[in-house]
Amino acid sequence: NKVGVPISTNSEILMGKDKHGVPAGRVDFFRDILVEVGDEQDITKGESTLMARLNHMSSVIQQVTSPSLDDGMEAPTQGTIYPLILLDELGGGSDPDAGSALARAVLEKMMECTTARIVATTHSPQLKALSIQDDRFNCASVLLE
Repeated sequence: NKVGVPISTNSEILMGKDKHGVPAGRVDFFRDILVEVGDEQDITKGESTLMARLNHMSSVIQQVTSPSLDDGMEAPTQGTIYPLILLDELGGGSDPDAGSALARAVLEKMMECTTARIVATTHSPQLKALSIQDDRFNCASVLLE
């Protein structure tokens, strides 16, 4: 299942931090692990799924683009500690075209933090195509049998 990607990535990172054996050959260390997974709407506040996700994304963006995070840091090198951002179904909870446009804007804003590493899952063809249009993005697929 696709949601397993951010969960297993997070598990490997945390196991590596605790010096447990991990399946990956190399595990980077991250100062922060920021996660946006699931539907956290609040009907009592009149907050839709989309608004809840946008509010959470805004918080993540503020954390990773704060001046103290990226101050003078060059591209990450071995041993550099930087944030990991795990996003599930980025662009979901809205019209597919609008959701893709919002998701792209969120990703581009998060990438202003040059030291952040982002893992995002999506069904959006527009987001998958980013790896062809922009060298900063890579795309992988998951085959379910």
